[in-house]
Amino acid sequence: PPGITCPGNVSYQALAPSPISGLAPVSITDNCNVQSVTWTAPGATPASGSDDASGSVFPFGQTTVTYVATDEAGN
Repeated sequence: PPGITCPGNVSYQALAPSPISGLAPVSITDNCNVQSVTWTAPGATPASGSDDASGSVFPFGQTTVTYVATDEAGN
């Protein structure tokens, strides 16, 4: 199955919910081609997407961004 290296914890101070950058996976590796990368971040706007969660608007508090990579074999 694909391996994902994510950035470390990202912390921002803001006066209002705002878009955050620097959330893209650092690397995605696999022994065959990676077909897709999706992410979810409950509470963010949007709360899911493909490739990179950077630019999403996050609410105050802690939000966990989860990335999933799928390769050509469906792993």
